[in-house]
Amino acid sequence: MLREVDFKSAVNAHLGITRQTASTEDIDTRSNALRNLLEAEGVSELYLAHLADAYVTLVQSGVHNVSGKLGEMTGRTPGAILQHLKKARKASLLTATPGRAGGQLTNSARELLA
Repeated sequence: MLREVDFKSAVNAHLGITRQTASTEDIDTRSNALRNLLEAEGVSELYLAHLADAYVTLVQSGVHNVSGKLGEMTGRTPGAILQHLKKARKASLLTATPGRAGGQLTNSARELLA
């Protein structure tokens, strides 16, 4: 019986966090932005902030294989995306959630995106 309780949803509801859904249009727009940034600036802080934002949105949307989806969006391999996300965490743009997918944008990332 206790296994049937969705604690994550209950906590999110209590905190006022709603599950975002990434629409196809939103994903296409983000894909173009990520590719353009990557081509123009390389793996810059601004690119990493946008990548982290897309990552958080996809995780919250329940997308499986987020690094694969981000790889499709950027034209890079999932392994390269994992390295970019690692750089984003090291640059304090994305928090870590040990042992599982997820994390949150930091204030530094939000400032770059503003």
